[in-house]
Formats: sequence, C-alpha cells, structure tokens
Amino acid sequence: MSPTVAYLSQGRLLVKEPDKAAREIESPFAKETEQRQAKARSIDGWKGRSGVWGQMGMAPPEWSQWEQAGTEGARRVAVRSICRGPQSGDLMYVLDLESVSGVFKYDLRQSLERRLMHRNDFIARDLICHRDKGTLAVSLARSDGSANLAFSEDEGRHWNHVTGGDSVDQAPAWVPGSERKIVFQSAGVGRTTQGLRLAIGPYAIESLDLDGGGNVQTLVEDKGHDLLLPRMSKVGDLLFVRRPYKQAGQQTLSFAQFLWDVLLLPFRIVLTLLHIINFFSVMFSGQPLATAFGAGRRGPQQSQFLMLWGHMVDTKVALSKAPKDQPGALVPKDWQLVRRDASGCETVLAENVLAYDLAAGGDIVFTNGSAIFTLGKDGRPEKVCDDGLIEAVVFVE
Repeated sequence: MSPTVAYLSQGRLLVKEPDKAAREIESPFAKETEQRQAKARSIDGWKGRSGVWGQMGMAPPEWSQWEQAGTEGARRVAVRSICRGPQSGDLMYVLDLESVSGVFKYDLRQSLERRLMHRNDFIARDLICHRDKGTLAVSLARSDGSANLAFSEDEGRHWNHVTGGDSVDQAPAWVPGSERKIVFQSAGVGRTTQGLRLAIGPYAIESLDLDGGGNVQTLVEDKGHDLLLPRMSKVGDLLFVRRPYKQAGQQTLSFAQFLWDVLLLPFRIVLTLLHIINFFSVMFSGQPLATAFGAGRRGPQQSQFLMLWGHMVDTKVALSKAPKDQPGALVPKDWQLVRRDASGCETVLAENVLAYDLAAGGDIVFTNGSAIFTLGKDGRPEKVCDDGLIEAVVFVE
C-alpha cells in the first residue's frame, strides 16, 4: 500500500494519504498574515510603486488592474521547509512571512497548528527534527551569501550556531543511533576582491558531532559533482543525490544557438516595442492594443524558473521534453540517488531525483519535481501522486 507523504509545491504544504486526493494544509497564522498584508496593500500599497503618480499623492489611471495582475498567483506567505515531528502524525515546517520567518508544528490527527517561534532576520531552510530527542537543526542564510547550521533543544526559542566560516552549509540530517551527530552538505564560497560572492564550489558531504568539540569531518567529496541531501540509514549506509557540478551561469553556447538568436533579434525588438506601447495604452485608456496582449493575464501566473541548490531550472523547457503520457521530470537523468555502503561501494537507486526522504525502516520516497514515487523492493519506482513543481517530500509516520 502507498505510504502517507507530505510535500511542498510552490510554497504550499500538501498531504497525500493512500486512496485519497492530496489535501492542502492551510496555516491559520499564514491566513491571518496574508489578510493583514492585503489590507495594508489596499490602503496605500500603490504609493510606493507608482512612480511620479505616487509623488503627487495620486493613484495612476487604471492602476487597479495592474495591481491585481502583479499579485495574482504570488504567494507572499510560503512554506519553505518540512520535516517529521517528534510524535507520530506531527509535521514541522518553516513559514516565510516576507519580513519574518518562523517554525511551526502541525498535528495531523487534530488539525491543530502550534507556533513555536518567529522573528525577524530568521532565514531558515532545511528544517530537521530528531526522532527521539526532538532537537531541531536548520540552515540559516546570511546576507553575504553564506549559510551555516544551528540547532535548538527548546523548540526553536534559542538557537546555537554549530558551523561557521565562508561556506554554504545546508540539508542537515540526524544520524540514527546518535543524539548529537549530524551529516550535511557543504560548499566553499568564492568571492571577488570586493567581497561579493562570485561562485560556490562543489557540495561535499560532511559530518559533525556536537559532543566531539565541533570538529567537522569530510565523508565524501567529488570535484566533478555536487553531493546533496545526505541521509544516514540505521545500518550505516549513506544516501545522497549526485549531480554534475556546474558554476552559476556556466553554459555552453553552440554556433547554431548563436545563429538562431541573431535571426530572432529583429522579431524580439519589435515585440518588445509593442509590449511597451501596449503598457501605456492600458495604463491611460484601460484597453490593450490587441486581444492577444490582454490575454493570459487572468488567473494565477506560475513561475517558469525554480532555484535548486544554486541551479536555476527552466521548468517549461524541462516539462516540454517529457512524453505526453508521462509526468515530466524537472531535473535530468544525471541527478541520481546514490547509496554508499561502509566499504565505499556505490549503487545508483534512481534517476531524475530532485528530493527524497528515508523512513526509519529504510523505505525511500522521492520526487522528480512533478511526481512522487516510492522505491519498490525490486528497485522500480512506483508512482504515489503527481503535482506541479514539487520541491520536497517526506514520509508521514
């Protein structure tokens, strides 16, 4: 029978139970926050975004439809990370509330949300909870582009930083059988002479024993690959996602692509000019130049790009490559789920893996970005459900 799983899709938290449709878990705290933000925007939100009209204390002509077009489909409050809670049926998650973020616990049995903490400048990702002790660990992003790990033993009221330096430390996971040991992914940061982040190196897998003096040990590294989302099994196997390492912005341009861009340049210039003229037409008269320019603005606008561990993925291009009768993968085949045993022998368990989770009993669930699968005993993936832009998945135990 299919397991019960929770997953993130475009900032929403959903739960899929066997033989039932996926249902969204709505946060009461998030609802209240969105209502307050909407009220504030309706009163004077246009003043800060209307240029010379705002300076004169006036709303621009036909501004309301542009205000609506800009907010449709935009989730100002979003769930950024999920994990299992310390009790059966509990989920924990990080809510991004624009100016503040917080950690919340949700009891699926009673449909009850509990706010553990929230504060300013708390940019937390990759939340994980110890199964037995309830100790929390997160990755905290910094304004300079680095990220370090922190843990809390009192449900997030106080956080102790356990890693430092100019690195990006993410995706912590508790090691089974140990109360204070974690594995995580880490990459060094390359900067310009002015201190601006230029690039990050390949992700390696590190371990840290919080009772061992805070010493970090490298478990696996590969200069040609990023090693992501490490998880340790009860028998000592290390699981992770392996993908080819590419620096941000690194792209090979073929002569055919260059020639195609040159041929399309006049058409793109004309189209840009038409859109500029259409903008002013709608601004002052409320009418588009043509029906085609006005079409497509109704309804939520889905983002075309998704940032995955420093890689920008064009979701439309990725999904267009899939067969018509199969869910498209947002990541290519060389994003592989790998198991590495104690002797160093590696086995590829699945391909097109964006994220995955490992249950206490050893079961594996993973997603390719548009569908969720379990890994059967024969090693073949079995589909649980599909959705749009799935970013993370966890077992609900």
